Amino acid sequence: WYKLLNFMYDLGNFYFKLQIKTMKRIAKEYLARQKPDLVISVIPIVNGIILEAAQTNNIPFLLIPTDLDVRTFVRGIKSPSHKKFNLTLGFDDPLIRAKADFAKIPENQIMVTGLPVRRDFFEEKDKEAIKKQYNIPEGKPVIVLMMGGQGNSSIQIFTQQLATLTIPVHVIICIGRDTYIKESLSSIPFNPQVSTTIIGFTDRISDLLAIADLLITKSGSVSFCEGIYMNVPMILDATATLLYWERLNHVLLQKHDWGICLKKASHLNKAVTKILGNPSYHQAIKESLKKYPKTRLDLEIKPIVGELLA
Repeated sequence: WYKLLNFMYDLGNFYFKLQIKTMKRIAKEYLARQKPDLVISVIPIVNGIILEAAQTNNIPFLLIPTDLDVRTFVRGIKSPSHKKFNLTLGFDDPLIRAKADFAKIPENQIMVTGLPVRRDFFEEKDKEAIKKQYNIPEGKPVIVLMMGGQGNSSIQIFTQQLATLTIPVHVIICIGRDTYIKESLSSIPFNPQVSTTIIGFTDRISDLLAIADLLITKSGSVSFCEGIYMNVPMILDATATLLYWERLNHVLLQKHDWGICLKKASHLNKAVTKILGNPSYHQAIKESLKKYPKTRLDLEIKPIVGELLA
């Protein structure tokens, strides 16, 4: 369905161009009535409209993209003159900054804040206690398979591949809200050296990643950034057409050597073995992740808001 989603994104942009005058009028009138002290946007596409409406009404505007590729968020913005406008970026990376360049936003109005993740990702973790709670066998590398809170059909395909691994591992399979898949996963025959834990929707992803030696996940920026913040080597799913705004995540993964982009499901075990079967390579990935400069949105955002409201 990703090809269709990319098409719908292009179609939506075309529709917005047809309706932009009406949308700008509605936005300006709305802000004039509501008189907010600050406008914050975390959604794409409409921000050129919101920026013009905010500037007309002399209201500060803070744009917080939830993707590392900010192009869908700054679409419609070009050389903004609103002095009370700030854009945030996930990380201070040339590849990420390049995606904002075409909007020509003044450098002093671009802030590196990190992406929004839960605060528990920054807490100290008792890894032994977490492993004991989830009955994780001692001495086995831990793989977390996570495809989003709603679940994903690729979980079944990837699990079938992981079941045939010839190296000892423990696989934590996060099925999200897709509870129907649990029975079919439980019926998969696993090699004796592969043990598993199946987990439904949970708010303890940071705990699971704290004990993970490898994360297998989709291309979305939230999952990808959670892996970055927790310094976990990754395999990103590239077995289907990539969404426009998620392609950069694969580029960053390869540039910084944080793991492997998986093009075919049948290559999954080879990728897992390459990372977990080679301790020096696994450690090199972890060191690259640890050295990568990270910022916390929950700490950085307060002074930015304070300055915009001053």
